[in-house]
Amino acid sequence: MYTHSNQLQVVLPSLKEAGITQRIALGHIYKIKFLNNDLLIICASGGTSLYDINNWQRLWDIDSPAKCGTISHDGTTLALGWGQKIYIWDLRQRQLLRELQIQTDDDITITCIAISSQGQFLACGDNKGTVRFWNLASTTETPTMELSYPEEELEVVSIAIAADGKFLAATFIDIGDVIVWEIASATQVKIMAGETDFPSNFVFSSPDGKLIVCGSNDLQIWDMVAGTESKFLDSWHNNAAISSDSRLLAADNQIWELASQRNIVTLPGHPNYIGSIAFSPNNALFAAGSYDLVDISEIPSGKTMTVLETQTNFLIKKVALTSDGKFLAVVSRNQVQLWNILSGEKVKTIVSDMEWVQTVASNSDDYCFVFGSSLISDGNFNQICLWGNQSETYIQIPRNSCPKIIAISPDLKLVVFVNSEHHLSLWEIASKQVVKSFLGHTDYIQSVVFSSDGKFMVSGSDDGTVRLWDIASETEIKILESRVNCIGNVAFSNDGQFLSFSSCEQVHLWNMVSQDKVTVLEGYDNSVESVAISPDSRFLAAGDRDGIVKLWDTKSATEIKVLAGHTDTVNDIAFSPDSKLIATGSEDGTVRLWQI
Repeated sequence: MYTHSNQLQVVLPSLKEAGITQRIALGHIYKIKFLNNDLLIICASGGTSLYDINNWQRLWDIDSPAKCGTISHDGTTLALGWGQKIYIWDLRQRQLLRELQIQTDDDITITCIAISSQGQFLACGDNKGTVRFWNLASTTETPTMELSYPEEELEVVSIAIAADGKFLAATFIDIGDVIVWEIASATQVKIMAGETDFPSNFVFSSPDGKLIVCGSNDLQIWDMVAGTESKFLDSWHNNAAISSDSRLLAADNQIWELASQRNIVTLPGHPNYIGSIAFSPNNALFAAGSYDLVDISEIPSGKTMTVLETQTNFLIKKVALTSDGKFLAVVSRNQVQLWNILSGEKVKTIVSDMEWVQTVASNSDDYCFVFGSSLISDGNFNQICLWGNQSETYIQIPRNSCPKIIAISPDLKLVVFVNSEHHLSLWEIASKQVVKSFLGHTDYIQSVVFSSDGKFMVSGSDDGTVRLWDIASETEIKILESRVNCIGNVAFSNDGQFLSFSSCEQVHLWNMVSQDKVTVLEGYDNSVESVAISPDSRFLAAGDRDGIVKLWDTKSATEIKVLAGHTDTVNDIAFSPDSKLIATGSEDGTVRLWQI
């Protein structure tokens, strides 16, 4: 039984310890699943949420960041991978069952996870080519088995486990082969060879856990009971699915009967590349999604029941059907749409339309700006999301700009962005016009910020300089030369005492009043992409490409705290006016609020 209390939230213990107070947006969606005809679960980089599709209440939310994850076939267990850890959740009770830690000094990241059909066994693959296997009945956190590709370190793309835990299969990036191991003996028992020009892009087990399916330039099936191999199709394909009774196999627009290896349906061709396919749980319907279109067909006749035009202008990544054939869930980009199949009408769009977060800013009214970039049918557009008091408003900014680097003035009236000529343009939100330009940098500008009073701007560039600008006069009033080129980010304290900038894995802190030597803050494993100084000038926060944010004391230049909650690059950081909260925006599609 799934608990149905409205808006219940469970937070990963490590996030609580770090001081997380809120997360805005789910992030990048990588999995959806109907638990029954009423409940839809959405797994994303920021967390996992359960929705009641009858009234669109979010029943509960698990704030557990992840780069990959999977749900057991019976819908009771969720496994999420982040860094070198796997978090296993009981979806019925919203409880963290256990945490698996990979014990290694190597710089590895979990890339894929699989759970056996009955939820007894778990396996994960990483970016260094190692596959690890656990028997979840055991209380030990150490993997039962560690296996690797025999020739070199290659990222594991996908994995599959037999229902009885006897066999495990994995695909690796850039090669066509699929390796099958026998778990008990830790021996390789099969290599399903594939084309190197069309490497295997997926492997999965059938719902009954008896078959392993992999695909690239052809579709291969390993029968784990009989120990035999079958081949379907002789051309490249991107998707495959097996019906819940393990009787039918679909590959893009063809459906086969597994026992007889007979093609029973070839659906009408899509005008575009097929991005996702799925059987309904009762095996009566089949959905195939491409760009903007989802075809719903009846099984076994193959007759088209309806064609839904999603108008997302993006490839449909995931589709899922309810067993009663009434609803279809569609993932395209970073939103989930729910459609009533019988009426052909869109019922709901769930997730805010943000691809990646580029900047955040706050003022005394507790507003948080979020910048996103995406595509529409006639080209690029860029938008700002104004979030506050649980509401969202989107403001479109000039389409011919290049506002990857952006800042918003404290009075929320001006936006500064970098254009293609390496100079700064100041855009007025009210008039929707560029009102000022600032020239001086000789190479690409990596960062720009406003002073707290809105009178000045500071920018850092690949030309190795940090420049201070007077906004009213449109003049450059100070140039700070640096020995380091490629200055990534700049931050300016409210009182004008401190200036900070980043380069590669280092953060530099400069006391502009005393003109002391620049202090170098080290300890990052990846490039630092964002810096901010608190309004009271006591703290400096800097985030890197791994999603890690470190908090520093400006006077002693010592590390105070590590904020680990993002699964991708932290692009921007903002402190609240009272210096008690930190907002962090990431390419994982989320904004997180932290208590200092």
